[in-house]
Amino acid sequence: MVQWILFAVCAGVGSLAAGAVVFQRRPFFSALALGVALLATAGVYYLLAAPFLAVLQVLIYAGGILALFLFVVWLAGVYGEGEPRFRVRNAVIGGATTLALLGLLGVPLWKTVRGLSGASVDAAALGSVKTFAWRLLDRFIYPLELTSFLFLAAVLAVIHLTRGRSEP
Repeated sequence: MVQWILFAVCAGVGSLAAGAVVFQRRPFFSALALGVALLATAGVYYLLAAPFLAVLQVLIYAGGILALFLFVVWLAGVYGEGEPRFRVRNAVIGGATTLALLGLLGVPLWKTVRGLSGASVDAAALGSVKTFAWRLLDRFIYPLELTSFLFLAAVLAVIHLTRGRSEP
């Protein structure tokens, strides 16, 4: 019973923090809300009997990636500028993109949930170091390297875009 309550707290805090990441107008506070969401996700991993993944979540994402985001916000000097202008065209494009992504994610999720009705999964084996390393370095090595390259490109783009810009 206590585990369900802790799960509900972690999931609720993570969901609220993820919403704050999207709807917060100031990038610094949005990055801090991202940190809370990442820590709540680590709590969910721990409650799902995957302590190694919880530690990786805290060390890699909440530690490294969040520090990178805060550094980029500091480097770019965007601390909270005026109200952005609302454009109907951007809202329509954003809404259509969101619906398309939800559809792309929803169909495989629905098939997976429907197919797992009577299946049993060993949660301890999924969160082990050996399983994680095997999947990461065998099956997901290209997406991992592509993600690191995209982070590097994003940092270089921010540095290029903010070059010559005056301090606030």
